Amino acid sequence: MNILKIITTILLTIMAFAEKPVDIKPLHINQGCPENSSCSKEQASRYKQFESIIKSKKDANIRNLLKDIGAPITGWALTDKPEKDITIYDSACPSHRKAEGRVFVSEIFITKNKTPENFIPHYIYTFSSIDQKPIRVMTPYRTLPQIFMGDTAVMMMDTDGVYYNYLIEGKTNKLSIDFKSYPYFEIIDSECSSELSKLFKEDNKNSIYEYYMCKKIWNEKTKKYQDVLYGRGC
Repeated sequence: MNILKIITTILLTIMAFAEKPVDIKPLHINQGCPENSSCSKEQASRYKQFESIIKSKKDANIRNLLKDIGAPITGWALTDKPEKDITIYDSACPSHRKAEGRVFVSEIFITKNKTPENFIPHYIYTFSSIDQKPIRVMTPYRTLPQIFMGDTAVMMMDTDGVYYNYLIEGKTNKLSIDFKSYPYFEIIDSECSSELSKLFKEDNKNSIYEYYMCKKIWNEKTKKYQDVLYGRGC
């Protein structure tokens, strides 16, 4: 009898807990915003819209998306002042977290319109396949191109398990998206050219980057490798 009472008590306890609703709190007060970020309701709406349309994989929807709100791309900011068009994160780099001269990771939705004043783009540096002159190409921070198609950098991106490509044209920095598969070529370590190093140092006046590195990345249009320089915050 005592055993029966014990079993009954256990079952009732389990049922009581099972009936209680699970209190799942959102990761951000503005649902859709990344966790641990300073992010507005306007940005939250853009993130949700972007994710939904990317998952649809419909080219027409994506073209309209890029025209209307753009696509998220990471860069830098020198202030954490809240703005409706910029998402701000604390940088993980110790040199960025000093009391004076703080640097923050930032993210905007890039369109043809003017970028927010406080947004500092992250660039990689390479040579144009047209005239071999040094050029800057805006890319998400810590994302290297897997391949070049002429002066267009192709980067594989991931949104909640959906894979797609950012295609960003050199000089104009116009961004498009596709779901194509591109040829794979190994990315090779390389020495940095003086021309690319000079251009990088001119842009690094705020000392955002502690150092820079260089790689050789395949260009499918020219059928040869080309030098690419990129900075690292830490």
